[in-house]
Amino acid sequence: MIKYILPILIFTPTPIFAITWREFWEPFTYQRPQYVLMCSKRIYREEYISGNRWRPGYVRHWYEWTRVPCDYMY
Repeated sequence: MIKYILPILIFTPTPIFAITWREFWEPFTYQRPQYVLMCSKRIYREEYISGNRWRPGYVRHWYEWTRVPCDYMY
């Protein structure tokens, strides 16, 4: 009798291992990532360089180019 009960218990499906159809098909349905149109933006930067007794302080300035989404620009 135990010989028949053991395989039934082992091969009985349990809800712990159940997956949905969406989880089953996810690896097979690859979608390309959505591309965002990027624009360049010129940013003005400043940095104060402190001086000392012999040399006065000054402001160092420069421009940097960064990439931002075009929706951000307008």
